[in-house]
Amino acid sequence: MNVLLIKSGKVDNCISADSVARAQQFYPEHLCLEQTGAEGIGYGYADGVFTEPPPPAPVIPADLTHLEFRRLFTSTEQEFCDELEATFESNALLSAAQKRTLRTGYKNFYAASKVDLADPAIPPVLGLYVALGILDAARPAQILMGVQP
Repeated sequence: MNVLLIKSGKVDNCISADSVARAQQFYPEHLCLEQTGAEGIGYGYADGVFTEPPPPAPVIPADLTHLEFRRLFTSTEQEFCDELEATFESNALLSAAQKRTLRTGYKNFYAASKVDLADPAIPPVLGLYVALGILDAARPAQILMGVQP
């Protein structure tokens, strides 16, 4: 049988044992219960009820190549970004502040050997892309998490 080892309200381990009583002998500092369902390591336990563990924190990739960063955008988004990058200095629809945001973002992007998604210059550029209709409102968060479309 599988026996869950519970300590401080959390399943620490799941072991194979002849009985719950035998497991309790070897693990006196734990509450030992027979596994009866899908509950397992990481589950919470209180008042006879198991709760699923929280989902793991997303792993945000660090140090992407420029190509890997570019692949976080759809082909349509890439085309719009390329057009804007080529014309932003002369674009009459952009304010001086928007041009500064883009200039800083682009210079940082090309000066870096790798793209760090935690770079504070990236969110303002993505926010501006949303304001300009290049990206949907949900896309900056996806891009900053390294989620490919």
